[in-house]
Amino acid sequence: MVTHAIPVVPAERERATTWLPRILAALRAAFETASSRLSGWAHNPDADPASLQRILVELGRLHPDQATGRPNPATTRAVAVFQRGRDLRADGVADARTVHALARAWHAA
Repeated sequence: MVTHAIPVVPAERERATTWLPRILAALRAAFETASSRLSGWAHNPDADPASLQRILVELGRLHPDQATGRPNPATTRAVAVFQRGRDLRADGVADARTVHALARAWHAA
């Protein structure tokens, strides 16, 4: 049985305008696949609502009855008020900067 090797480089007659776009498209597809698989690793996990609420209660920013251990509007409002006081983006989301500022305030208290 005779097997024929498939040439890795394009034939000399084939122009770069023919094979180059195909190679670029394949590389782009491979990059998009790899980056979509890695994007989950870069995502910061959400703050634990129970820990967040405990810190907010200890700082006097949240009433103890509103600390349910689950996300709720009172916690979102308390986080937004805290963020406004620290010149952070006041969206009520406990992102990494907010959690860091909360931890510093909690340790200082």
